[in-house]
Amino acid sequence: MVRSGGHSIVASFVDGSGDLYVASRESGDILKVGADAGEEKSAFEVFVNTGGVPNGVAFDPNGVVYICDFAHQAVLTLGAAEDGSDQQLTAIVKDYEGKNLKGPNSVAVDSKGTVYFTDSGPFGGSTLASPKGSVFCISPDGRLLQPLALSCLAHPSGVAVSPDEKTLYVCETMANRVLRFVQKPAGVFHFSVFHQFSGGLGPSGVSCDSKGNVYVGRMDFAAAPTEDGVPSSSSPGSVAVLSATGALLQETECPAAEISGLVVSGDTLYVSEASTNTVYKMPTL
Repeated sequence: MVRSGGHSIVASFVDGSGDLYVASRESGDILKVGADAGEEKSAFEVFVNTGGVPNGVAFDPNGVVYICDFAHQAVLTLGAAEDGSDQQLTAIVKDYEGKNLKGPNSVAVDSKGTVYFTDSGPFGGSTLASPKGSVFCISPDGRLLQPLALSCLAHPSGVAVSPDEKTLYVCETMANRVLRFVQKPAGVFHFSVFHQFSGGLGPSGVSCDSKGNVYVGRMDFAAAPTEDGVPSSSSPGSVAVLSATGALLQETECPAAEISGLVVSGDTLYVSEASTNTVYKMPTL
C-alpha cells in the first residue's frame, strides 16, 4: 500500500517528473502524493480544487494539466505556473456541436499534445441498455474537437495511448471490454474490440508500459463493510495485463473491489481504489 486518504479517490497519474497524483471526487481536490510515497506516513498535498467532481487527470508535455470533471461537464485546464503563482482553471470543452457533454470521464495526452478523452457522465448516464458515451480528441492547437466514437458506448472510462502513439485504448466499462482505436489514413479512426472480459462489472482504467503491454484495472461495486470495516465483494477487483495483441498475460487480484484508475510509471504500477481511498503499488512485468 502507498497511502490511504482523500474521498473516493480516482485517476492515479504522474507528471513529467514522475510524481504521483490522484483525484478526490467527493472533495474536488487533485492531490499530490508526498515524496515518501513508499511509506505509510506519506501525505496527500492539495494541488488544486476544481469545485466539482474530478474523475480523470493528465499532464501534457509542457506541464499543462487537463482535468475531466463530472459536475462541470467539461474538460478543464490548468496552466503550468513557472513563477509559482496561482493559476486559474479554464473550461476548454463543454459541448460538441451545441450539445452539452454528458460528463468527461478520463483523459490522456500524447507527446504532440493531442488530447483524448472519454465522455460518459456518472454511472447510470450511459448504460449497456442505453449506450450514449463518446470518445473525443482535441488537436494540439486546440482548434479541432473530433469525435472518435459518438454517443454509442456503454460508459467509456479509462483511456491510454500506446508507447508508439499509434493506438488508443479505451475501457468500455458496462460492456466489460477494452476497445482499440487506430488511424488509417491519418485523422480517420477505426475501433474494434481489443479484449473482452467476463465477470465483475468492467474495466475502469488502462495504462501501457514501455514494452507495449496494456494494464487494465477491472472493478466491481464494493459490498457493505464487514465486521472489520473493510468493504467486501463477491467479485474483487483485479489488474489484468494484456499483450499488444490483446492476449491475457497475467491477472492479479486486488484487496478491494472499486478500482478507479491506474498508471504505469517506470517499472511500477500505481492503482487507486475508491471504496477504501487507497493507492496500491505493484511491479510491472
